[in-house]
Amino acid sequence: MSTSPGSQKPDKNRTSPIEKPAKSVDPWSGDADSRADRTAASFGGSKKWIGLLIAVVLNLAAFSILGFFAYKILGSNVDKEGAGSAATQPSGAGNGNRGAGTGVVSLPSENPRFFVIKDAAKRQAHEAQKIKGKVFSSIAEGLREAGAGAILEILDQEVYEEVIVHGRGTTQRTTANVRIVAEKGPDGRTAVLRLPKDAPAGTPLVQLDRAEGFQIRGLTLDGQGRCEDLIVVSGNGASAYAGVLLEDMQLQGYQRSAVKLVNTSSQGEYGLVVPLWLRDLRIEAPAAGKAGPADLAAVTLQGDNHHVHIQRCRFIGPFAAAIRLEGSVYQCEMDHNVFFGTRRAVVFGREPAGSQNGQGATFEVNLSNNTFCKCEHSMVFQQAPAAGSAVVMNNNIFFQIGQGITSTSAPAINDQLAEVVHGENNARDPKSQLGLQNLAKLQTTEVSFELPTERDKSSTWLRYSLNSPLAKAGKNGAFVGAFLPLVKD
Repeated sequence: MSTSPGSQKPDKNRTSPIEKPAKSVDPWSGDADSRADRTAASFGGSKKWIGLLIAVVLNLAAFSILGFFAYKILGSNVDKEGAGSAATQPSGAGNGNRGAGTGVVSLPSENPRFFVIKDAAKRQAHEAQKIKGKVFSSIAEGLREAGAGAILEILDQEVYEEVIVHGRGTTQRTTANVRIVAEKGPDGRTAVLRLPKDAPAGTPLVQLDRAEGFQIRGLTLDGQGRCEDLIVVSGNGASAYAGVLLEDMQLQGYQRSAVKLVNTSSQGEYGLVVPLWLRDLRIEAPAAGKAGPADLAAVTLQGDNHHVHIQRCRFIGPFAAAIRLEGSVYQCEMDHNVFFGTRRAVVFGREPAGSQNGQGATFEVNLSNNTFCKCEHSMVFQQAPAAGSAVVMNNNIFFQIGQGITSTSAPAINDQLAEVVHGENNARDPKSQLGLQNLAKLQTTEVSFELPTERDKSSTWLRYSLNSPLAKAGKNGAFVGAFLPLVKD
């Protein structure tokens, strides 16, 4: 946050710039005549001055050699990094104010803080505390003021009827690495975001298009059945320092998808890979528990998406699909998620309409330590994956599953799936079916176990104890599933 020059207090310990410096004791200072006299006298016959001169020359030579080696070592690294960033920089990307090939990013030394408080009396009480940072009555106002690296803290648990629009692909003023953090109240509630009453039906509550480093934590998003998609993220969301992060959020009241990712990329400005994170999201099924239309999914990845991490999320309810992949996905990680009561947990769909590839979508997906419970299908393939695809499954639990892994396309793709789907140390109860029988590269061990499945009645929902065989069924004796084992006396 900038400060006006007049508001800065003078430092009493600082020397005034107009004070005259102390008289120099440098033997080579003084007027020209005295320098000439001293030079003539010293070189006229004094060997000590010659020795001093030689010592000075040798010292200068030594420092020159050290400086040369420092330049070669440090400077070459900088040049390599610059060359690497230039080689990986997408055409036309970056800040238009920078020259081609430059690698200078200016971020504030201190993250500027802004606050959002809807109630006027509470705003005045906060301002009376003289906490550094401007206070606004709406999220949109704070975003308009936010600069690079700004933190926007929502301090109350009110309902905000507005939309969040951010990113270089929008018409809004935008900056990189902006964070919105909603503070939780004593009862665990947070601020709620809803559509304004005059907003067109179907409008997303959050629209991010090339929103580098944008992060939201803690908000509750309620579409009230008016939003087709609650959150839509598109384009490159990675800056040199951070990627898009959606964390610790409750998502509800949507018609089609809670989160929709469209052609997202995670390559940062200098070639660094910064994942797009969906973490600790609690996603409820749409109204009245209905499965909804065939394309309904809690999370949809459409087009080509890169380096997406879906971690510790809860997909609860009869979704048509909890996660639907409509197109190619590269380096996608799904770990420690819970899929509970869904029709289909993960659907590997077809290429988007109009795609010219014709070779099927490419899937590079790792699923580790997930819990699949009471799902009709854990995984469904609607099309043969493209050559080079890999779906790796390790340390997952399948409990009370109708069918594990199935395909809805021609039976001929089953042989291809046998090459694509592989992994080890997965556990299933005897009543859960594996699905396809020819997945020779996928190790799924049948284990007798029980899990508490009454979510509203049991604090140990889907948890098991340390003496359960599941506690050591994973790789190298680790636990399997989404939750750590319980310690019981």
